[in-house]
Amino acid sequence: MHAPDRSRAFSVAEGTALATLCIAAVVAAWPILTGGFLTYADNPVHLGEIHSLAFEAQRGWSSMAYCGFPLGNLHSPLWYGGLGLAARLGLPAQPLYAAALLLGFLAPALALYAVARRRLSPALACALAYLLLVQRPALVGLGSALGGMWTFYLASAFWILLVDRIVQPPRPGRDAWRDLVWIATLVALIVLTHLFLVIPTAFLGLIHVGWRLRRWREDAELLVKQTLAGIVGVVAAAVYWVPLLYTSERLSVPGSTLSFSMVLARLFVPSQILDLLTRRFATPDTGVLLEALPMWILFAVGFLGVLFLRRRKDDTPLYGILVALFLWATLTWGPQIAGSILSGALTWRLLYVVRLGLALAAIPALAALPALPRRARRPVWLIAALVGVAATPFWSRALRHDVLDPRGVEMQGVQQVWEWLRANRSDAWGRVYLQDTFWSPRVPEELLLSHVLARTAAETGVHQLGAGYSAVPYPTAPWVAAEFGRIFGSAVRSRDDLGRLRAAIGASNTTHLVTRDPRMAAGLAGTRLFAPLYRTQSFTILGVQQTLSQWVQVEGSGVTPHVEYATGQIAIETRSGYGGAPLLVKESYHPFWRLQDESAARIEPSERGLMRITGAAPGAQRLELRYVPPRWPLAVSLVVWIGIVLVALRARRTRHPGRAELLDVP
Repeated sequence: MHAPDRSRAFSVAEGTALATLCIAAVVAAWPILTGGFLTYADNPVHLGEIHSLAFEAQRGWSSMAYCGFPLGNLHSPLWYGGLGLAARLGLPAQPLYAAALLLGFLAPALALYAVARRRLSPALACALAYLLLVQRPALVGLGSALGGMWTFYLASAFWILLVDRIVQPPRPGRDAWRDLVWIATLVALIVLTHLFLVIPTAFLGLIHVGWRLRRWREDAELLVKQTLAGIVGVVAAAVYWVPLLYTSERLSVPGSTLSFSMVLARLFVPSQILDLLTRRFATPDTGVLLEALPMWILFAVGFLGVLFLRRRKDDTPLYGILVALFLWATLTWGPQIAGSILSGALTWRLLYVVRLGLALAAIPALAALPALPRRARRPVWLIAALVGVAATPFWSRALRHDVLDPRGVEMQGVQQVWEWLRANRSDAWGRVYLQDTFWSPRVPEELLLSHVLARTAAETGVHQLGAGYSAVPYPTAPWVAAEFGRIFGSAVRSRDDLGRLRAAIGASNTTHLVTRDPRMAAGLAGTRLFAPLYRTQSFTILGVQQTLSQWVQVEGSGVTPHVEYATGQIAIETRSGYGGAPLLVKESYHPFWRLQDESAARIEPSERGLMRITGAAPGAQRLELRYVPPRWPLAVSLVVWIGIVLVALRARRTRHPGRAELLDVP
């Protein structure tokens, strides 16, 4: 008889585990992958960004919402910039984005499996990763990967791998260099992918240094090298965070003031209970409550893991639970603990990192479980894998309920609006303001969780304003907000509201308005400020009466300059009657806007956060404004990345000298 092939048995188990996770992810995300990504939650906003990066604003400036804003200040220039580049090269943007959502959704589970696999059997490692995959916070809502936060989840996967990497025992020679390269690479990828993960990464570094200080004499050199590797990783991400430093005085990052009870509720109470209240279900649905079961199991096993920490062979579970507790405390008492430095950047999305820490802490408890009898391993494992995949539709049924059907009745109304705008748009138009459907009164439930109108500019070619989330950190965001039933940040219930609306229309160069609220449409039409142009069963398009497109306005003068407007580039031609008065440019102020060949004039922010040009010489002249971000941060990042790759190749060649010699043979 031949001895059993253990390597083959291992590969079969490993492949089955990975296949289980991948198939479960596809099954869970199926409503998104089959078209739901076009309508669900924040995805329409991100699709609009990709379109701007690919076809409109190759200089990085978007005209999608909020009087324009630089896309690189919001989301990852690495991943979103890459998707925009791929679209410019002719690849289909929408399927690429759907694939990116699946990647972000699956990545944390695969990273957790990779970390747990060295300590657990494939079955237990897969079970732990599966619990993380099918949790409702990962599936449903604005904070889920499938709701548009895929870069946050992708950065979370890098964070899991970083936790595991820094606790590895030091290795000699070139293997130590490989570890340092990995640390630098993972830190750089985290910062380049999503800035919210910088806070957990900073906590991880502090905990790591503090824990290693117990053995300072033995670990001093290692700590210094790891710290330098982390700094190299931060510098490699300069292309993202350096421009933010340039503009920090103009940014207002919205934070989340989370009370202790809110943190407890978001972590331990099934989030569906809130749905039961907001949707006014008559009786609780037992199935809805069971959807929180994976989260409860993870908490229970993670708590048991704390009790088994003494049996650990490394510090990965310990670091996970410490980061989770540290972040939990900071989220709850952030303003008191961290002051103004961290409180502005804290967000409820970081609660997901608490779950990641608990998942890492669960490893010791699972490692303490008795092994299955050898004869029962494979059948039990295969049955469990089939049951897990078959149960996935149950865990994702809340997602299927919340996804707006891209071919449904409500989307037919959206398509009718887009068709009318495409057929009637004109260069004489200014911006088209779109009241967002997100949590608006008198809007069908299917539209409540969708920013679907954020795709209007990409679908029709008009200059869009509104229909995006109000978290954009620019001064124009509050007064052009379109969410929660507002128009230009107001519900328009009084004469004062109407006066503010009139002023906002002039300041933003709005010539058309789209609303989903029939009462508001009737009320606006009754003011004689608007004229109904087109109605569908769902939407009303209104034209602003006696208003012409005017991208630039001469303050205090009746002179109208000639303007050539394009995304990221504005040319202004003043005529002989111009007396040098300030020029109000109806675009969001940003320090990276530059005046070309005009040393006397300067750009400054107006009271509303728009741009004002002062100091221009009187008379006829041509002023050209361009959005020109600094290029040197990109050069710094490229140089550092080249260095990281060279060090990695050098370490690999030294580790495999025979292979290197073969490569050198002509």
